[in-house]
Amino acid sequence: MRIIRSLQTMRYVTANLLSDIGLLALLTAAVVSCGGQQKDTSSDSGMSALSAAADSVVIALVGEDSVSVLELLQHNHEVISKSSVMGEFVTAVDSLKSGASVFWIYTVNDSIPAVACDRFLTSDGDTVRWHFRKSAP
Repeated sequence: MRIIRSLQTMRYVTANLLSDIGLLALLTAAVVSCGGQQKDTSSDSGMSALSAAADSVVIALVGEDSVSVLELLQHNHEVISKSSVMGEFVTAVDSLKSGASVFWIYTVNDSIPAVACDRFLTSDGDTVRWHFRKSAP
């Protein structure tokens, strides 16, 4: 009798576990499919986050005379950066964190500068874009 009850308990636990795994897979698929397009419409700050084909998020900023690219980003976004001998490197913006296959990179006037973001000073009217980019396979 105990063996039968143990088998029934194991079947019940296994069925619930498989159900939970299926639900988790479904929720994961929903989150992933909904997270691909983001848009920030904060027009009063002069910034917008646009989705692009190669990047999952692009944050556009307008340069200000003698203000670093990092400072521009910090004006209206929560930023986490890592310090090194080469300067500051952004590791997260508004809870989007760099990882093994994604990273933050910036451009100024459609060029990638060869210096860290805290060391590049912008001029009035520069177009600064922060790209949340997926690594090449």
